Amino acid sequence: MYREHFACEMPRLSVIHDPVLAELARELRQAPRGALLRQIERAEALAGQIDPETDYPRDWVVFRVTGYRPDGADATVTSGHSLLESLSAFVERLCEQAELTPEDLPEGSFEVDELCARWQVSRKSVDRARRRGLVARRVGGSGARRIVFSPAAVEAHEARAHPGPKPEGRRIPGDVRAQMIARAARYRRMLGCSANQSARRLARRYDYSAEAIRQLLKRHDEQAGEQAIFREQGPLSRREQELAFRVLRRGLSPATVARRLDRSTGSIRRACLQYRARMLETIDLEGPRAPVFERDDAEEVILTRPAVRERASGRIPASLHAFLDLCRSSKAPDRTSERDLAIALHLLRCRAREGIAEIKRVGPGVLKVDEVETTLRRASRLKTALVEGQLKLLIATGEQRLGAGLESLPERTLVSLLDCLFSSLCGAVDRFDPFHGGRLASPASIALDRAALEWARAHEIVRPREGRAQRRLIDPGVDVACRVVDAWQRWLEPDVRIESVLSQLDEADADFLRQRFGLAGAWPRSASDLAQSLGIPVQHVVRRERAAVRRALEIARSRIG
Repeated sequence: MYREHFACEMPRLSVIHDPVLAELARELRQAPRGALLRQIERAEALAGQIDPETDYPRDWVVFRVTGYRPDGADATVTSGHSLLESLSAFVERLCEQAELTPEDLPEGSFEVDELCARWQVSRKSVDRARRRGLVARRVGGSGARRIVFSPAAVEAHEARAHPGPKPEGRRIPGDVRAQMIARAARYRRMLGCSANQSARRLARRYDYSAEAIRQLLKRHDEQAGEQAIFREQGPLSRREQELAFRVLRRGLSPATVARRLDRSTGSIRRACLQYRARMLETIDLEGPRAPVFERDDAEEVILTRPAVRERASGRIPASLHAFLDLCRSSKAPDRTSERDLAIALHLLRCRAREGIAEIKRVGPGVLKVDEVETTLRRASRLKTALVEGQLKLLIATGEQRLGAGLESLPERTLVSLLDCLFSSLCGAVDRFDPFHGGRLASPASIALDRAALEWARAHEIVRPREGRAQRRLIDPGVDVACRVVDAWQRWLEPDVRIESVLSQLDEADADFLRQRFGLAGAWPRSASDLAQSLGIPVQHVVRRERAAVRRALEIARSRIG
């Protein structure tokens, strides 16, 4: 299941890094609006009372914000530096919960541009000030959200930090600026360097900061118009991010997309990572959980059971003939194996859910995203085993509702019915709670019967006439396509043709792909896990994966040709 994306753009909520303020923000989620407005005022005033070099107990912070002293002693302590860094993010979160409007602001409040003009600094400097104790308020209303600063917050920060341009900065002479601009144009023309890459090269040559040179090049391009050296393209669009993801998924080099989109290779890698993280954040992984999942050794205890290790891989064919054959020959696992598989499935879904929450909180990291993706691949393997065990029930339910064999239906009608029943069976597996006893067959039969009944009501079934020839399904032969039990498998699993050509690959590449993606009976492994076992850097694992996938798809395409 996928959640809708926000319909309009708005400033992103800042992350609360301080653990005391983060916990307090969670505790105040249900506070009434009047209390939130008072707490916003108190938290804003707190910024002027904090010394960055002093440690503060949690009880003191809670009392200063809420006016109440917590019951019981709490030894938690946080530093003043940590509080100042997260105080603005904390107040912005309270403003969002209170749905702050312009009418709630003190008279004379400053917009960001007004504050930039007052201090003669850039917007980046104001953002940095928010992480150093300048408290902002997040205001809504008839338009989009925006950031506003109260006069008291501005004056308190001015008294503490004295913001403004620094007169002691070393200015770049005019003749040196001209040389830098000429060299930057040459770097762009001959080496294809971006503005950041040129600034770093020039910084090493002229002994100035890279940021100062980057700002110099930016100002030059703003005034140069059509003669600008670096044409600002902005971040990649979502469509371009998806293109980067699809190209890299096929094993091609990021440089291929970079040349096509006139971007740097690093920007293509980042765009692909952002796309993967955004796709993970749309997944709904709610389901049963138990206290045993909180144990440190939960994975070691639950995932090493025989039923789990033996069913690390499996596939359900997509072709109609092969699918019906599998349905009629399927056999449900015994009670103990079924329970072990279901508990392991929900443990993996729980771990993936926790990993996605961390990605949302601190931003996408390559290793964290890959770890969550590997966990989801493992969960799909176990879910496939549970679904496969109930396929005979799927056929029986469909035939019972039809009152005839499924093969008597026209092929298109039969495909529609099987897709409906298969989807309902997958949903029943997601909802099955192995901690309350019972077998999977009970909720699965209820879900299948309800789905079959709804499908029969929505479709007019044409029965074959008595004495006429009966339809027979034609076996298409070899078909590498398979049914997915989770929606994320469509973009998370490798190309279905790869497994069919493993025997034609170099043995090293074939073994690597088996371990990486869990093919041919193997258990999927993360890039960091493979890197550790092979004794190579993670970057080498990523490159080797891309090369092996590319070679496998080349073989698959040559077979078709």
